[in-house]
Amino acid sequence: MSTKSKGELEFAEIDDYYRAHQTTLETIAKSISELRRRSAAAATAGEKAEIENRIVRLEDDLRLHEDKLTAFEAGREAIEPPTEEQLEHLRKLLERVDELTAQGLAVEQLVGVAKDSIQTFKAIHPDDQ
Repeated sequence: MSTKSKGELEFAEIDDYYRAHQTTLETIAKSISELRRRSAAAATAGEKAEIENRIVRLEDDLRLHEDKLTAFEAGREAIEPPTEEQLEHLRKLLERVDELTAQGLAVEQLVGVAKDSIQTFKAIHPDDQ
């Protein structure tokens, strides 16, 4: 698939891009929120510091994600329109964050889902590879 600037995209492709962006944004934001909750409940200072470090890294990723949207909207960055498979994968990752939150599973799993979402979105911006 070739990259396209915003002006070259069909309306449906732009809509898919925004859906991919929003789903990724929600996955990262929910992961950060859950990590903050877990940080507050951490049993040790070391555990709290580790979780806080992961939060900082995800917040950095979140800022980069927002920068990508800004560049796309300004026409400074071309994308590969997201495929239906990518959109479905992003939706499933968002659902997985909810499942992990409800089950109280390991921090590593939660961060892993957020990172997978970020990597999937980065594939839409091939210059990041």
